[in-house]
Amino acid sequence: MLLYTSFAVDVFHVLVGVLKTLAPFNYYAGWIVACFSLEDQLLITLMKLRLN
Repeated sequence: MLLYTSFAVDVFHVLVGVLKTLAPFNYYAGWIVACFSLEDQLLITLMKLRLN
């Protein structure tokens, strides 16, 4: 996890916990994410920010 996001696993789980308290999210144009979990969405976002 550290390689892809620069966060330790424990920090990642804390971020997921914080985001779960803020759910549900209002996505653009009422779009609903059905194929990715919240953890996967966060991981993909952090990987994109880190590696791009």
